Amino acid sequence: MEGPLEGVRVLDLSEYIAGPYCARFLAGFGADVIKVERPGGDPIRRWGPFKDGSVDVEAGALHLYLNQGKRSITLDLETEDGRSVLRELIATADILVESARPGELHEIGFGYEDVRAINPGLIYTSITPFGQTGPYSQFNAWEITFYALSGQMHITGEADKEPLKNGGYLGQYGAGQNAYVATLAAFWERSFSEQGQHIDVSMHECLTSLLEMTDMTWIYG
Repeated sequence: MEGPLEGVRVLDLSEYIAGPYCARFLAGFGADVIKVERPGGDPIRRWGPFKDGSVDVEAGALHLYLNQGKRSITLDLETEDGRSVLRELIATADILVESARPGELHEIGFGYEDVRAINPGLIYTSITPFGQTGPYSQFNAWEITFYALSGQMHITGEADKEPLKNGGYLGQYGAGQNAYVATLAAFWERSFSEQGQHIDVSMHECLTSLLEMTDMTWIYG
């Protein structure tokens, strides 16, 4: 059975959890997702868990979970040959997902405005800790920072004890889900405008949105 995204081509340049999780949804609905990895591969390949505890970069459970249904290619974007191949892939792609530091891909010719010149209809989805703009945009951060800044740690644990972080990677997975929905919305809009868009997803903002009524309760005392 063909999925609703059959015939849609996606380039997954992202690493770790949020971006690959977004692209995993797209693959699950039939898109042809090509995971583009640097030499040595996505660091998530080495996270495990691994069968029998023996590291196997091809068989880590988290890597397989996040990248099921995808094809894979290794490109060294520090070389002109690697960049040339990526430009060819971008020319025929519908969606690109990336998680680099804001401005990093532009430095090598693959920022949104750069790829828009190659493919004006491309949906370009960026997933970063604090978004593309703002005072924190260049900061690197991980789960515990998102929990603290979003207020999630304030409402987790006992009132008379230290703040706690939830288990797992809620910030990463939540951002991946938000990115997936926003990407689909932009892809649908493209069928009318015939133009691409730059989707900007902040992991911090995604966690903040999960506070539901907590922030309003605090404001009202």
